[in-house]
Amino acid sequence: MALEFSLAHLTVLGCPPPEMVYVAARAGYDYVSLRNIYMGLPGEPNYALADNPEMLRATKRALADTGMKLYDIELARVYDDMHPTKYLPAMEVAAELGGKAVLSSIWTDKIDYAIEKFGEICDLAKQFDMTVNLEYV
Repeated sequence: MALEFSLAHLTVLGCPPPEMVYVAARAGYDYVSLRNIYMGLPGEPNYALADNPEMLRATKRALADTGMKLYDIELARVYDDMHPTKYLPAMEVAAELGGKAVLSSIWTDKIDYAIEKFGEICDLAKQFDMTVNLEYV
């Protein structure tokens, strides 16, 4: 079985998604992992493709031009007072691009709450035949 690799967007966060796809292809990656869920952190670029039709079209074109595939999107964080449905537009775009998974992480100390909200994210992703991977931070 051959190993496959995905370029995580955090590695090249300064690259908008279309440019990142071309970089990944030139570097020999099999997949890209896009950060198309905007977290609103200071200095973080907004690559919310659901809100930017021009960038979405350019990303689709880059994927088609290179033959690259989308592995996952990030970052569906679980935090206090969050609503998992806010991730639906990003998941819809990921499904449209052929994505396989959603990356999530827990940013609360409320264990029962975290389990409930993580489960809701999983249920939403399931609608698009995507899995959810939990990243420990």
